[in-house]
Amino acid sequence: MAALTFDRLDPVQGMEVKAPDGATAQYKYPWTSLAWQLGGKEGLQILGSVNGEEREEPPFTNVLEELLRLPAKEDRATLILLDEVLMWARTKVGADGVWRRRIQDFFQCLTQAAVKVDRCAIVASLLATDPGKSDTLGKEITNELYAVFRREREEDVQPVGKDDVAEVLRRRFFTPDSIRDPQNFRSHVVAALKGITDLDDQTRKDGKAAEDRFLKSYPFHPDLTEVLYTKWTALEGFQRTRGVLRTFALALRSAEKWDESPLISTNVFLDEPGKNELSEAARELANVATTEEYEGKKQEWMAIIITTSDDRPRVYRNAVVLAAPSCDGLDVSRSRVRDYLGWEEVREQLKGKEVDLLRRNAMQASLDEARKKIPEAIQQAYCIVVTVSEKNEVQAFKIKVEGIPLFQAIAEEPKTRISKAEINAEAMLPEGPYDLWREGEDSRRVKDLAGAFAQFPHLPKMLKRRAILDTIASGCQDGLFVLRSMRPDRSFRTFWMERPDEQTLSDPTLEVVLPEKAVLTEIAARLLAPGRLPSLWTDGTTSVNLLRSYFSGAYVAKINRGEYEEPLQIPRAEDGMIDAAAREAVKEGLIWLTSGPASLFKEGAPEGVLTDDAQLQAPPSADSGEWPCGLADANRALFRMPQQAQPPVRGTGSLTPVYPVPQLDGRLAAESELDVAAIQNLSDVVSDLAQAATKAGCDLKFRLRIELNDKGKRDDALVEQLNEILKEVSADLRLER
Repeated sequence: MAALTFDRLDPVQGMEVKAPDGATAQYKYPWTSLAWQLGGKEGLQILGSVNGEEREEPPFTNVLEELLRLPAKEDRATLILLDEVLMWARTKVGADGVWRRRIQDFFQCLTQAAVKVDRCAIVASLLATDPGKSDTLGKEITNELYAVFRREREEDVQPVGKDDVAEVLRRRFFTPDSIRDPQNFRSHVVAALKGITDLDDQTRKDGKAAEDRFLKSYPFHPDLTEVLYTKWTALEGFQRTRGVLRTFALALRSAEKWDESPLISTNVFLDEPGKNELSEAARELANVATTEEYEGKKQEWMAIIITTSDDRPRVYRNAVVLAAPSCDGLDVSRSRVRDYLGWEEVREQLKGKEVDLLRRNAMQASLDEARKKIPEAIQQAYCIVVTVSEKNEVQAFKIKVEGIPLFQAIAEEPKTRISKAEINAEAMLPEGPYDLWREGEDSRRVKDLAGAFAQFPHLPKMLKRRAILDTIASGCQDGLFVLRSMRPDRSFRTFWMERPDEQTLSDPTLEVVLPEKAVLTEIAARLLAPGRLPSLWTDGTTSVNLLRSYFSGAYVAKINRGEYEEPLQIPRAEDGMIDAAAREAVKEGLIWLTSGPASLFKEGAPEGVLTDDAQLQAPPSADSGEWPCGLADANRALFRMPQQAQPPVRGTGSLTPVYPVPQLDGRLAAESELDVAAIQNLSDVVSDLAQAATKAGCDLKFRLRIELNDKGKRDDALVEQLNEILKEVSADLRLER
């Protein structure tokens, strides 16, 4: 027999192994260790090792066959034990990628050789005790090794199955005499089931089957061992049987001092009564769960579990809404599933047999009908909603789930208090109905205001936190409050009458500051445009003095709401900040500054111009002032060079140049001299023109001018005849001399 325990095979120093004659040696490669254990020096000679030096490349099948046949010379079988293979393989491959091929070659040749040698067996455990070795690379190596062993294996042996867990635990934790006859436990099982059946209808209905199930698992609750084996062993950080044994060992060591329950169940993971700390076993499970990722995220389960206890209740309990199945609903669901499985079994039994078409179609129809009933039964089963009331009391109630998604049914139930409506920003102020501010507070963190709806039961449950943030941003944009964030240098940046960017809204330092207590660190130039700020402008004019008074911190503007006026407190800003905003607004052409003889627009304002008497006005109009005028009004006069004259239109008899008529903004015009044929072409497409313009939401108009050159005949009768004809088109169409 040769044992290769790879967790003891140091990559540099190797491990000490014994030859059949008892001689010991130290080797670092598995094939050398194997050869020494099976044949000593003879084994090394078969490998081709000279003077005890190890070969770095793994031996091939023919060499390993000869090596594995050495025990047969003494009429012995050959047994190779491999343990913790991944521990060594992951370390070697991580240090040098060439070892990935070498390891595969070695195990491929070893398994092939073992198949060809009589009375030779290999028992291998490929996984590593350290979960860290099962990373992405570790999983790839494991899959490659499994593929190698799968090619040559005779039988895949599962050491411990789900039904064996209870027996393994009993043998590990109890003396053999105490568990020799399981029937001795029946009276204890019956006593324990009496309490369970009083609470669980399904266990009561199962009767003898439930008793046998609990007896087979006694003293462990069968549901607990099943969950640990089927769910927890699927986690990478939980080591199947070893993990189950270690978890129970930790739990029982503590719980046996105080737990008086008739069964070992989830109670053993609690701490001793009177203590609010996690038990050692619960900490172990929490640490394992924390290493798992779900949808790319990890949860700090230790902090979550520790935070929630009798003396530390859940903080955000208003955000919790649970949907639970009713007992009756579960019974119906189980019945529907059994019906479906029954028809599936019938179909399997009839495979390969001759069945008339009518019966086969009937069976298929019954199978399809049974399958369709399962989702409906499951949906109807989850009809119990658990959440907290406005009084912070846990309540459970039934809802009807008929033809709509479960979540929609829960959201539409008034008792859940789930709100889909938008929040009014004014309601989030200290005087609002939500009562979000403590007495004397001047500011509150945005994250605290948003989290309050998940924390306090008197508030509605909001489906999306984003809606709360949008409301806060809108309140800032409307000037109801100031938003303030801290920069890395611990200075502040404020937002008022504008919406902050997304990065700012996600800043954990962002605060809502009441306007009467806020000091603006900047004023956007666009806010000084006429009409932008309430009560600042009168007939498009204000003064620098009024502007400074406006941001003094004591000014209350009036907002016209139609039937009433609403006050709006204006926050304070330093004079230097106000002047900087005014200069920028003048430079950007948002306002026009006049101060004494100075008139500035779309240019920088020098120092000394922004006096209290300086006037701020709306940008000058594009229309020209009167001309001629005095010097004071000369800057209002505008002059335009005439455009190039068009040649006179032929046939008009006029020699006066015709200047193009300027078109109004947004209007286009097309002009052309048309003969009779062109007029007829126009009549053919006029309906298409009207339809296209109407579809685009535009107005289409035609202005018609008809000219008649009678070559000096002055035939009044002809003119009258033509006017009668034009009258049929429009009374406004009339030829005049």
